[in-house]
Amino acid sequence: MMPLKKPRPRQNASDCVVVVFRYITGEDEVPALGCFLPYLNGQAGVSLDALTCCLTKAGYKVTPYDVPQGIDVEFWRSFQGEAVMFYTLDNWEIAHTVLVCSGGIVIDPDRSSPEDGQFIEDYFKAFGGKNITIKSVSKVTHD
Repeated sequence: MMPLKKPRPRQNASDCVVVVFRYITGEDEVPALGCFLPYLNGQAGVSLDALTCCLTKAGYKVTPYDVPQGIDVEFWRSFQGEAVMFYTLDNWEIAHTVLVCSGGIVIDPDRSSPEDGQFIEDYFKAFGGKNITIKSVSKVTHD
């Protein structure tokens, strides 16, 4: 009998960076939260710097990745690997974090997002007329 597929981690509150970290590393919730504790300073959101430090400690390399402006469907369709994307909607101060996998599949930690992700164009179309600003994209590789 094949083992049941373990559901991927999901966001509980505003911990999207921690959930993306867990998805990449396979880390359980408590140790993952412990990794981020030194970076929690009472301000909303956890930065790319904190995620980079935690991923580096876990044996990953995080490198800034140049992407075309807007959502270039062909670029993302041919994308290979994993990338962490920070974006805002309607110029919010705090960015949301998602994982983009090979073929441009977005894995969003939000509880309402599809379990297996969705293509980046479809993902952003779901926001309707909101102004989407991609703040940063970083490629993640295992050392």
